[in-house]
Amino acid sequence: MKLTIVTINYNNATGLKKTMDSVFSQTDTDFEYIIVDGASTDTSISIIKEYEHSNIQHFHWISEPDKGIYNAMNKGIQQATGEYIYFLNSGDWFADTKVVENIFSAPRKGDVLYGNYYYVTDTKSTLYTYPETLTNGWFYAGGLCHQAVFVKTEQQKKHLFEEKYRFVADWKVLFTLFVLEKKRFEYLNFPISYYTLDGFSSKPENIDALNKERLAIFKELVLPVDAKTEIDMAVKLLKLIDSPLTVYESKKKKTLTFSGIKAHILFNIARVLHKI
Repeated sequence: MKLTIVTINYNNATGLKKTMDSVFSQTDTDFEYIIVDGASTDTSISIIKEYEHSNIQHFHWISEPDKGIYNAMNKGIQQATGEYIYFLNSGDWFADTKVVENIFSAPRKGDVLYGNYYYVTDTKSTLYTYPETLTNGWFYAGGLCHQAVFVKTEQQKKHLFEEKYRFVADWKVLFTLFVLEKKRFEYLNFPISYYTLDGFSSKPENIDALNKERLAIFKELVLPVDAKTEIDMAVKLLKLIDSPLTVYESKKKKTLTFSGIKAHILFNIARVLHKI
């Protein structure tokens, strides 16, 4: 089986129905579908039961208390049997009925497949298009939306989401696979899903905490424990960037100066890292 789709849900019956409708309307239904519900008290369970005798043969679900989003996602990973695993969580939906068919109509060699997605606000939806070729620097500055990413299940089982994080455990997995382990990322140049911006990590009040987690991961994964100064940290970060950047010491200000906007961003990251 090529694919396992996982949906996690907690008390979001309306969003869950939209998500499930888009999954069950796929023209290619040769996939496994797992719903991990966190013991919802709304009508979510009755909605799930409506689909139990559907056209998807490999459909199963659980409903029990969990310890948070990543704990619920890990439960889905542990049950997955498809070659690739994909998370389409409650409230998000496939871009059209042929997404699964289009993905697997051609042989796929990537350890990670990624496509484009629509992000949805109250007033409109906007298509976000990823570059065909990713770089280390691109991962430092951003990342991939998991609603547009398909990871080889063997890799995802090797890298379960770290439940100590609240916001960026999925980003850490992809950062590790691309930057540190050099796995192959294959681009799917078409829309995968609609992603609503009312999710937990997208809320404005959570941005500062999210950024703090990302910076802590930089410090853990990229910087050696003996990096003592801002300059040491900045230079080590810059050496991992694919595009050439100039690094030199300014005699006038007695500080390190960088050319290029990426270098400027990374230098400021290094300054913050030094103060964590």
